[in-house]
Amino acid sequence: MKQSHSLLGILLTFAMSPPAVLADWPQYRGPAAGGVASEAGLPIKWNVESGENVRWHTPIPGLAHSSPLVTGDRIYVATAIASKEAELKVGLYGDIGSANDDEAQEWRLLALDKNNGAILWNQLALKAVPKVRRHTKASHCNSTPATDGRHIVAIFGSEGLFCFDTEGRLLWKKDLGPMDSGYFASPSAQWGFGSSPMIHDGKVIVQCDVQKGSFIAAFNIVDGRELWRTSRTDVPTWGTPTVVQTRERTQVVANGWHETAGYDFATGSKLWTLDGGGDIPVPTPIFAHGLIYLTSAHGSWRPIRAIRPEATGDITPEDPGKTNSHIAWAHGRKGNYMQTPIVVGDLLFACNDLGVLSCFDAKSGTIHFSERLSQRGQGFTASPVSDGRSLYFTSELGNVFVVAVEPKLRLIGIHQLPETCMATPAISDGMLIYRTQHSLIALREGCRSEGIKLSSQTSAAKEPPPRVLKKADPALVGEWHGTLEVGSKKLRVRFSIREQGGNLKGILTSLDQGNAKIDLSRVGELDGKVRLEIEDMAAHFEGLWNETKDELKGEWHQSESKLPLVLKKSPSRSHE
Repeated sequence: MKQSHSLLGILLTFAMSPPAVLADWPQYRGPAAGGVASEAGLPIKWNVESGENVRWHTPIPGLAHSSPLVTGDRIYVATAIASKEAELKVGLYGDIGSANDDEAQEWRLLALDKNNGAILWNQLALKAVPKVRRHTKASHCNSTPATDGRHIVAIFGSEGLFCFDTEGRLLWKKDLGPMDSGYFASPSAQWGFGSSPMIHDGKVIVQCDVQKGSFIAAFNIVDGRELWRTSRTDVPTWGTPTVVQTRERTQVVANGWHETAGYDFATGSKLWTLDGGGDIPVPTPIFAHGLIYLTSAHGSWRPIRAIRPEATGDITPEDPGKTNSHIAWAHGRKGNYMQTPIVVGDLLFACNDLGVLSCFDAKSGTIHFSERLSQRGQGFTASPVSDGRSLYFTSELGNVFVVAVEPKLRLIGIHQLPETCMATPAISDGMLIYRTQHSLIALREGCRSEGIKLSSQTSAAKEPPPRVLKKADPALVGEWHGTLEVGSKKLRVRFSIREQGGNLKGILTSLDQGNAKIDLSRVGELDGKVRLEIEDMAAHFEGLWNETKDELKGEWHQSESKLPLVLKKSPSRSHE
């Protein structure tokens, strides 16, 4: 389930990673996990039903969220196949349970011709009953393989680390132990494994943050010999490590909750460590402008921060939103849960799982904008990629939001894939290569192929046009109180509306949750109803205004939930 780094031009990528053919996409998120390939312009529109700008489309058996990788004229994908089709539950929900599919799986590696999508070979790696169950939104094959052009390395969760040659012959394999990266607060809720291997200078680096015995390790790519292993004191994570190379040193950076850290590439010794942040770390660290960008979410904090690569020792600040001599800038609650951010030029873009896209100045951390992409409740898991001009953000329902690389949000278009998509795409030779639930699809400007029928779920998930709010009535200014009934709990809320710069602004205060305050992103009217929006939560209130009673009667919407809510205007704060 995965999923960054800047290309400050092609030279920076080459300085940070082994030389590669320009069109290669050798690992998760491409060279140095940057997500950027500027060798050719990608299509900014397509229509899979008519075949416009679709080069080819190939069915892939099984269920897997691993991304495609490209080397030379070949594409490689990993998959897990069961005797019956595995169910996948996408969307915004909080169920921590495991999928009920404890049957034998076939873990396979496939090679395809990049030019026409033909399957060249389909190699069985292992057939077994999984040692660890998967989450209902995950698969038994979440990790993306990596290649150096001669070897292909794949992690198949608890089944181990496998190395193949480019013809699919198994060269070596390693048992890494039970890779249970489930919820630390409920160890019985198994979620599978999601960290991907990466290759640098003849070494395979793996990050294995699990329920017991977490570690990060390096193996010789030729024979699988273990070169070093360093234990990690952290909860299960899904992050992929990144190699950061500067003039002073080369280090492996791993995301975490209690142990975000940098390790010496040659020896594995810990160089620096950082505690705190989101308690289920997923995004991969990225490096650009001489800074290491880290983000995580879930729990009390969701920071995004920029670390200086020369950091040493414990660099933990007093809270995750603070800076110090090792942390160049930080925002305590602007980070991501699932997606890895992306740096293009001087801009850093970070989109959370609710589809709220934030744009920062990569050097200073200044926020240019923070706005919601989607007008409907849909999750975002796949990480963004870019050709240096446009950005591609893909929702789980197969809607791809094409955004201009600019400090103001400019949505170029919204185009559909034929079905659900959880995997980050690859870029090669001007092609966007997507791995959807059942297939690979290559998109390229000027191509046309046979049309692809949309799945029923995708067809019903077409993104509606953006909602344009009318200016709110100034008479809304004041305090509005109400109570949300969430199951057996009652939560008192207050909306404080004020006028600022000719527009209405507001703050939501949750009186029974420690007076937690959240800024409203928009206050306005839509279709005759008052609308109060909070984009960071994918939430809004919408209701009819009875001015005689000074009452707003409507619904609170959050993700896919709706709750009745009546707000009454009162200047009093006596029941705080």
